[in-house]
This record gives sequence, structure tokens and C-alpha cells, in this order.
Amino acid sequence: MVLVSPFCTQLFLESLDHTLYH
Repeated sequence: MVLVSPFCTQLFLESLDHTLYH
């Protein structure tokens, strides 16, 4: 879980960016 946390966070942030920009 701790190892996947950074990766999931990156994807989550990217998803938020796309959602906000659209």
C-alpha cells in the first residue's frame, strides 16, 4: 500500500488536473 501510494497519488492528481481543465 505504501509503495503504491505515490503512484496512485500521481494518477489522482493527473485526473484532477484533467477534470479541472476540462
